[in-house]
Amino acid sequence: MIIDLKNLDLIPLLLKEIKELKQDILNIQNKNKPNLTKLQNVAKYLQVSKTTVSNYIKDGRFKENVHYKKTIVNKMVKYNFVESAIIQFKENL
Repeated sequence: MIIDLKNLDLIPLLLKEIKELKQDILNIQNKNKPNLTKLQNVAKYLQVSKTTVSNYIKDGRFKENVHYKKTIVNKMVKYNFVESAIIQFKENL
């Protein structure tokens, strides 16, 4: 059996094009993303419930001062999410 290896030279080019297409897809998705500083929008972006996002906070998948900042206003806890960290979290799912 004879194997023609001349097409192996195309593999690096194909990998580069795949990476570029993946980045293009991410850019398009990011243009259409909601304001990711609010819990409701984070849940929608990650395609999970608000309860699941709260569980991410409780179980440590979301880290304070990395994925979100916690503030207390009138004895109520308010979470402000960090958009870049949420996007990175989704990419790593």
